[in-house]
Amino acid sequence: MKRLGIDIGSRKVKFALQTDNAEPELWDMATPVLYHKYLQRHANDGHTLDLMRLGLGEVDVVAATGYGRNNVKLHDVFVVSEMLAHAEGALRTGKNNFLMLDVGGQDTKAVLVTDGMVEDFSVNDKCAAGSGRYLENMASVMGVELEDLFKYYTEPADLSTTCAVYAESEIIGKLADGITIEQLCAGVNHSMFLRIRPMLERWPVKDLVFVGGGAKNAAIVYFLEEAGYEVTIPEYPEFNGALGCLTMLDKERK
Repeated sequence: MKRLGIDIGSRKVKFALQTDNAEPELWDMATPVLYHKYLQRHANDGHTLDLMRLGLGEVDVVAATGYGRNNVKLHDVFVVSEMLAHAEGALRTGKNNFLMLDVGGQDTKAVLVTDGMVEDFSVNDKCAAGSGRYLENMASVMGVELEDLFKYYTEPADLSTTCAVYAESEIIGKLADGITIEQLCAGVNHSMFLRIRPMLERWPVKDLVFVGGGAKNAAIVYFLEEAGYEVTIPEYPEFNGALGCLTMLDKERK
């Protein structure tokens, strides 16, 4: 049986394709803000995702999650909430009791998983400063690649603003004051951590599974570990939602 998990994010569409018990095939495709237009270009009627046009051939069953799961109507698909999909993906690490952290392009989610079930969650979806978009914007302002930004955590510059819009002006001002790019990068990462920490501190759990593209930020991982969290990162953190969809499909079969 061929099963497909799709995570339709604000920045990329992630695919996980599994045939029988073989290892899943993983790939992604960039999606601009109007990501639904991308999907429509691969649709046979503007509403139904045509898997043949994606080069997938016949797929027996499909599950979709992510930011755009409801915006494009997929034909014969299980629609899975982001919380459940990412929790199921995190369970693939072999853990059953943990906090899950997902820093996405549009929001950040913290989920408490107890005995393999979602017990509680918190979402920051009101402010760009608490999402991957903030990191992208600040990297652009400083003229550094996002992957380079992720490396810096020592001697973080103090960034006082809590707004992603005003943070740009503060960064420019500190550059004019002679603060180094390295310190500013560390400051951006630390300010992101400070926005994440209150979400996690709702629960007295220190076993943390970090998923999503944000898990590639080594600086945030450093700050989390400094705060006492035992951080586990799946092998393919950015595909966690799509892989979680595969797990959901397997449970449906049983």
